[in-house]
Amino acid sequence: MVALASLDRAESGRDQVSLHLALLAMTNNIGYAVAVGIVNGLLQLFHYQAGAPEGNATWAVIGLGLVLPAFLFIAAAMNFVAVLLLPLGGMTRA
Repeated sequence: MVALASLDRAESGRDQVSLHLALLAMTNNIGYAVAVGIVNGLLQLFHYQAGAPEGNATWAVIGLGLVLPAFLFIAAAMNFVAVLLLPLGGMTRA
């Protein structure tokens, strides 16, 4: 963050550190909201109901513990393959 603020100050001549920190806080909050939404959606996928009998909650949490790591592993593997296949040398900064 400090390097980005220094680079922006050098290029624009204005000190906008507070703007960069506000954007960082906003993206953190959006990330938290998306994470809660994904977990809530996955719990609904496994028919989780708060206050339901013990067996219902157990299977929902087990399903969440199996599906979410599998999804993240597959997404990471696809990202790794994409990085290997895409030519990164042709990209230059304007």
